Amino acid sequence: MAGFYAARGWIIPPLLWPALRAPLPAMEETIFFRHEDLREITPPMANGEIKAVFKEVGDAAQHSLQMLYERYEPGADTGEDLYAHEAEEAGIIVEGQIEVTVRDRAQVLGPGDAYLFDSRLPHRFRNIGNAACVVISACTPPTLPASSPAFYNQKEK
Repeated sequence: MAGFYAARGWIIPPLLWPALRAPLPAMEETIFFRHEDLREITPPMANGEIKAVFKEVGDAAQHSLQMLYERYEPGADTGEDLYAHEAEEAGIIVEGQIEVTVRDRAQVLGPGDAYLFDSRLPHRFRNIGNAACVVISACTPPTLPASSPAFYNQKEK
C-alpha cells in the first residue's frame, strides 16, 4: 500500500504519521502513590464538622484528569442544594452506600455499583447508610479545587 505506514500489524495513513514521531511527554517524578501520599483537599464545612474526606491522587492542576479517594461518614452530604461544574465525572462505590442525585433522578448505590454523568447537571452525594462509604472517582477536566467552599455553594440554576 503506497503512502501508508505499517507498524505492529496496523496500517497507519499519512495524516497520522506526525503523531508517530511526536516526542513522549517527560515522565513525572511521582507515578505511584501510597494512601498516605494522597493530598487531602477536603473543603471546609459551613458548620465546622467534617463528615466527608476527599483525597486527590497527585496534583490535578498538572493533569487533565482528577482522581479522588472519597470517604463519606454516615450522614455526610455535599449539601442540600444540588451543585454543578464544568466537567464529567464517574465513580465506583468500594464500600458502604451512597445516594447519588442528578437533577431529579436519585439512586442508592452500593459496593461495585457505579455512576457516570455530565457534571454540568446539578447533582449531590449523600451517605444514607449506617457505615462509612468509600468511593473512587474521576473527574475531567479537574474541577474540585483544594479547600474551596465556593465549589460547594454553587446553587442549581
